[in-house]
Amino acid sequence: MVETAGALIIFTEIGQLAAIAAIRTALNYFLGREIARERAELERNTEGEPEQHRRRPAVPAVPSGLTGGDAAQ
Repeated sequence: MVETAGALIIFTEIGQLAAIAAIRTALNYFLGREIARERAELERNTEGEPEQHRRRPAVPAVPSGLTGGDAAQ
């Protein structure tokens, strides 16, 4: 089989894309497992706690220019 330089470049690029896809898939899989484990641990830690003692998620700060009020003045 005779390979041309163009075909070799294409196969090299396909190989690189396949490697990137494999790495991203593996990272996504393990990150998903870690997130699920952390969520389960958080749920176990908050079971039986009264509602007022549970930590609430942080609310992102809104820049004063986006509030629509006169706070920026």
